[in-house]
Amino acid sequence: MLIGEKIRQLRIHKKMTQDQLVMGISSVTYLSRIENGKIKPSKSFLEKISRRLNITINDLLNENFSEKEEKIIQLIDEYKTSKYISEDDFTFINMSSKEPHKTHIIVQIFTFLISFHIDKKDISKAKEIYEISKNVIPDRFDYEYNEVFTAYFISCGTLFYLYQTYSEADRFFTRAEGLINQEDTLPNAKLYYNLSLVKQRILKNKTLSLYYSKKAYEIFLKLKDSENLGKVLITRGVQFHLIKDYKKSLEHLLEAKKYIDTEKDRHLNAMIEYNLGRVYQGLREIDKSISHFKESIKINTLLNLDEEKVYSLKTLIEIYQERKQWDTVHSLLLEAIEIAERKNLNYVLLELKAMKAKGDFIRKDYYTYEKEMQQIIDKGIELKQDFIVNKLATELANHFYDIRAYKKAADYYKIALTLEDKLSSVNIAHI
Repeated sequence: MLIGEKIRQLRIHKKMTQDQLVMGISSVTYLSRIENGKIKPSKSFLEKISRRLNITINDLLNENFSEKEEKIIQLIDEYKTSKYISEDDFTFINMSSKEPHKTHIIVQIFTFLISFHIDKKDISKAKEIYEISKNVIPDRFDYEYNEVFTAYFISCGTLFYLYQTYSEADRFFTRAEGLINQEDTLPNAKLYYNLSLVKQRILKNKTLSLYYSKKAYEIFLKLKDSENLGKVLITRGVQFHLIKDYKKSLEHLLEAKKYIDTEKDRHLNAMIEYNLGRVYQGLREIDKSISHFKESIKINTLLNLDEEKVYSLKTLIEIYQERKQWDTVHSLLLEAIEIAERKNLNYVLLELKAMKAKGDFIRKDYYTYEKEMQQIIDKGIELKQDFIVNKLATELANHFYDIRAYKKAADYYKIALTLEDKLSSVNIAHI
């Protein structure tokens, strides 16, 4: 990278204007000409600017990629262990992403940057980094670097899972699975757990999701990893609930409680409360289910975990719709939709908007219902939310058929069938 461009990138990264950077050092015009590559900076200028940027002049001038790459890997490894990196070291790695390093180094840099922003809960920034990585990282690679690419695929899968673009998350996690050995290691167990979660979301048949959650459970049990055992038992509880095996669901959720420290792992306790609510809802013990949902909301509110709280809100909306308590439904919908939009929870946002449209249908406001459902389906297709679009397109097609709007019914049956075939092919491909 030309020195002027490097100075410009560092200045932008540190959120400094040209005036702020050169105040007391040189004119803005001089800096501008350097950044545009029209003149070479003097050594004196570089010494002063490097101090202002809080880096050494050697780092500013260094083009010895071998030494830089050693430092990059060292810093990334340290972050994996400590989950801490100084602002200056982060800037160094971020700048290195714009340089022509070896492929396996570039992959590790982008894996770090995506994971770093996910850790900081800045998902939009992580997505921005991913979009850059697509243009830089090659599709083909030397299998000597399987481990490096596995980590990259997992970071991308995690990003898309958080965006609730589950088909893309599955694609990346599946690519990662194709590169790992079959050893009973913690990273492998975590990958199986992630595969279980995405396949639960995208496949109607829950056989594969239960298969992967069992594989994860067996490894976590062998490694005596209590925290992850609690998580995977909660997930298996969810999966058995989805196939209406409430007895096994309840067994797994209660077993999960044995591994959960109710004070240390309060967020997991909230998950158990939510899923116990789901089980009792399935068993039609509604008052008991409401109590568990409210307890889950209470814990997540205290922990400021809106992205978890929204699921209890959504299920309460279902209950109060059934009970025809429309004022409560309205207030809960407003709260839940606001959270889903703010947190980019695309899948649940589509569900919530469909629930809102259902209210219009119940009141026989068919025009509004049709308009809203068509908008939801179009947005779902744009966001690649195949599973829920398939469900909603079928529902809307059935409505149009019932009112003898056969052409519109056919259009939405076609959408549903196309996605049904796609979902089925995904199922077959992974058996």
